[in-house]
Parts: sequence; C-alpha cells; structure tokens
Amino acid sequence: MSVVNTNIKALIAQQSGVKVGRDMASAMERLSTGLKVNKASDDAAGLAIGSHMTAQIRGLNMAVKNANDAVAMLQTAEGSMVEMTNILQRMRELGVQAANDTNTSEDRQYLSNEFQSLKAEFNRIVKNTQWNGMNLLDGTFRANDYAGGLEAVSGGDTSVSGLFRFQVGANAGQLVNHTFGDYHNSSAVKQVGRIVFIANSELADSISSSTAVGLSGAVIRITINDTIISYTTTSAAETPTVVAAALSSLINANAELSNLISASASTGTLTLTSAVAGSAFTVSTGLTLDQSVLNYEETTANATRGWEVLQDLMITNAAESTHSIQTLDHAIVTINQGRADIGATINRLTSAIDNMTTTSTNLSDSRSRIIDADYAVESTKLARSQIVSQAAIAMLAQANAQQQSVLALLQ
Repeated sequence: MSVVNTNIKALIAQQSGVKVGRDMASAMERLSTGLKVNKASDDAAGLAIGSHMTAQIRGLNMAVKNANDAVAMLQTAEGSMVEMTNILQRMRELGVQAANDTNTSEDRQYLSNEFQSLKAEFNRIVKNTQWNGMNLLDGTFRANDYAGGLEAVSGGDTSVSGLFRFQVGANAGQLVNHTFGDYHNSSAVKQVGRIVFIANSELADSISSSTAVGLSGAVIRITINDTIISYTTTSAAETPTVVAAALSSLINANAELSNLISASASTGTLTLTSAVAGSAFTVSTGLTLDQSVLNYEETTANATRGWEVLQDLMITNAAESTHSIQTLDHAIVTINQGRADIGATINRLTSAIDNMTTTSTNLSDSRSRIIDADYAVESTKLARSQIVSQAAIAMLAQANAQQQSVLALLQ
C-alpha cells in the first residue's frame, strides 16, 4: 500500500532514533560523571544502597581520624608520665641517699632542696599536661551525660573523672573508653596520713574538727622514731575522739615505746608526753586528728595512690627518708599502671584503625560495583549508540525519499 499521510517506515526510524539518542545521552552522562547511578531512575535500589554505603565509608574515614587523634592524645599523656617516672625515680634515689646516717643534717638539707624542687616539677607537669586545651592528668575532666561527649569541669564527678570516650566507629555508640588517672596531689581519697614524731621536731597538721571521719577501713599510721603505730577505722561514723583514743591505747601498749613516751587522748586531741625526765623526745600537745588530717596520705588499703602525698614528703632526716622511699614506691607502681593502661588502649586503637581502614576499603569496592560507571562498557554503548543513531537518521532519510515514488502515479 502506498500512502502519503502516514509514513510508517519514517515513524519507525524516528522512534528508533529517539531510543538510541536516550541511550547515547545516558552513556555520555555516565562517562562524564564516572557514575553508573546518577539519579533514582537509573537504579532506585542501587541509589539507596550506594547512599548508605557512602555514609558508612565517610563515617569510617572520620572514625580513623578520631582514633589517630586519640592515639596522639594518649601518647602526649604517656610522654609526660615518662618524665614523671624519671622524677619519682630521682626522688627515691635522693630518699635512699638521705636515709643513710653518714649524711649530716646539712648534707640532708642539700638533698632536700633538690627533692622539693622535683616535687614542684612533678606537680607542674600534672597540672599542665594538655591536649587540645584539655588537662589529661589532674582529674579535672568528666564525661558528659551523652555518649561520646566531654566537658571541662572543676572538681567534677570523681566517679567518671578523667574518662574519655573515643568515637572509633561509623555508628553511634561505637566507642573505646579510656580513663586517665588523677595524679593531682590534692585529691581526697580513702587514705590517711602519717604523723611523724622524731627527736626535737614533729611533722603534723593541727586543724580542729568535730566531724565524723567519713571513712571505713582507712588507716592512720604514726611513726614514732622507727616504731610504726597503725589504726584502721571500723566505721565511717567514727570521730576524731574515737580515733585519738584508739591511737593512745596502741601507743601505750607498745613495748618499744613504753620507756620513751606515754599517750593520752581527750576530745580528739592526742598528747604525747616524755616518759623519762630529760628524754630527747619532744613533748607534743594539741595534736588534733580531724577530717583533713585523715585524708592525707597513702594507706595499706589503697596503697596505689601514693602520689597524693608527694607534696608532704620530706627527707631532712632518716625517718622521713624511709617513709618517702615507701611512698615513692607506691607512686612509681601507680604511674607504671597508668602507662600500661595507656599502652593497652593505644594498641587497641591501632587495631581499630587497621580494621576500619580495611572495612572502608572493602565498602568502597562494593559501592564502586554498584554506582561507578564501567568505562569499557559505557564507551562501547556510546559507540554503538552513535552508529545506530547515524543509521537511524539515514533510514529516516530513505523512508522520506520513498514517498517521492507516489508522484509517479500522478503523472
């Protein structure tokens, strides 16, 4: 049939050209963007999967940065703790030297000058060790109520003091926690202080208080010459009156002190009196045991907190030097424990970094297979589409030319 108004061959060629043009446009878009999925109509499911994978990949990459920052923070803290350990070792060395009676009081004073300077530097390091403006070693930070947050506080909740939460995952709640020790020597803990009495001198605090001790199981240790008297509180409700009376009884019952002194107690005041006229031991009155004194130094119940009393250590005589050596031993152990904890967390974070990097790489590969354009495939499609498009145009011309044969019937 020969018709003019409806050219079926031309319409077929035209429709083919439209389809081929659409395929060619898609191939050119993918080649120009590098993406196989540029809009939802390209692959709705692929777009959703790819978007979710992108969130995971970007989250993992940021978590790797977080973990590296955390490692840097921990290394900063340990760097300071290395020097803190060196200071404690030198202080202990001075204590050992000062404990030897070959030293005169003048010699011990020279040793004490360096000892006290080292204490001041130890405290300065503790207070000034920072990372990104945050103090790491003095317990002045606590965790926020929300996971992963931190805020600076002064004297915050000691139950979470020094807690840092490192976000090392792409999703909420994927945390690694690390708690820095509180190495500030003014913190009150379940520790009680020594009170050292030696010939012609005494070392003790005297602050009146009628409050309860507030600590059960706290140890009060009094060193009189080389004799140690220890008393352990049995109830937090005990008052200085109870404690002083108990210490008085223990002192009077000690055979080594019976010829040296006698003790008495009244309303929280422990009084030591020379037992023999002319004794070299100094008479001490008005020694008050109160809450401040009881929160003073290390105890056998919590001996790992020896740094609490570095500010009170002295080595001007053999008794003080001996006690300083014992306290410094506790402090060195505590610093070593803190460094071990830091090392363990660093190793954990390093493993987390390696794992997240591997996971991110594998997710990137999976996402690439879904949304990235395969240039070999797309360039082949483009070449095919261009050829087919040119052929469609040629066929459209031929279909239009065939209509001219109708004129022959009219001649």
